[in-house]
This record gives sequence, structure tokens and C-alpha cells, in this order.
Amino acid sequence: GDNAKELQKLILEHLGLTVPVATTQVVGRDRYIEWVGWMANVAASVEKLLQEVRNLQRSEIAEVGEWFDVEKQVGSSTMAHKRNPITAENASGLARIVRAMIIPSYENALLWHERDLANSSSERFTLSHASSLCEDVLQKTSDVLTNLWVDSDRMMANIKSQKGLVMAEKIMIELVDSGCSRDVAHEVL
Repeated sequence: GDNAKELQKLILEHLGLTVPVATTQVVGRDRYIEWVGWMANVAASVEKLLQEVRNLQRSEIAEVGEWFDVEKQVGSSTMAHKRNPITAENASGLARIVRAMIIPSYENALLWHERDLANSSSERFTLSHASSLCEDVLQKTSDVLTNLWVDSDRMMANIKSQKGLVMAEKIMIELVDSGCSRDVAHEVL
């Protein structure tokens, strides 16, 4: 009706969006790329954190790890002492799928003269699945972090087992700052 443009502006501003300068019969795919890209970035950030938890849970490090329900879980199928980070591993795998959705999203930006529908079949999948998977990854990450165990004694033992090597960077910087060349400081260390 007569107030359609004003209504559009009110709704878009309420949603934190701007009114597009020029429109076509299809929504500009750059908005979808931005949305899927945001989810891909969230998935990447979360997986970096989960990967660190998974690494620190390894038996030879054993500093941090995912909870383990002794009533419902068993260790590794062949190494009973090993407790696998099941939720973190699952969320990491799903995060990779979320990131993969960015490729078809970019491909969908290439529409033929305002009316190409080659994008719609993949968008029915990418937009809904990326959103659902991203939510699942975030929930699983929250579960892992909420129930995380931390072994500070083991952390200290691991640091001590290096016999001071964890301070190499600090010593290197001090040597260079006191006038020693970087190459010589490196060789000394």
C-alpha cells in the first residue's frame, strides 16, 4: 500500500538491517554470504577451542578434558584407560560442515539477470543446515566447557618436566634486548 516503504524501513531498522539501495526480484546473495560467513567464523573459532581441549585431554598431557560419565561411558575400545572427548570430537566434525557451507553460498551469488533460481535448491539446504548445525556446535561446546575438568597439578608437572625450557622465549627476548644478536641468542639457547 501507500506506506509500504515506511513499513519496510521500520521493520529492517528494527532488525538492525539497512534498506537496500537497489532491489531485484531476488534477495541479494551477499546478505546470505555474510550470514553463512558469520556462522563459518563462529564454527572455526569454536573448533579451535575444542581442538585445544581434545589435545590437552590426550593421556600423555592430561591437563584438561571433557567430563566422563563412568556409569554410561567406557574408555577407548582398545585402550580402556583412555577417555575419548566424544562431544568435542563430534562438535569439531560438525563445525567443519558449517564452514563448508560458505562455498555454495558464494556460488549462489552468481545469478543470471535477476531471475536465476539455480541458488534456491542449495539454499534450502545450506541456510537451514548451517543454522541448525551451528546451534548444535555451540550447545555441545557449552556442555564441554561447563563440565570441563582441569588438573592443575598435572599442568605444573608438565611444566617442570621441561626443566625450564618453557622460559626460552622470555630468555631470548631478554638476550636480544640486552644487545645480543638474535642469531647468537638463538644458538646460545
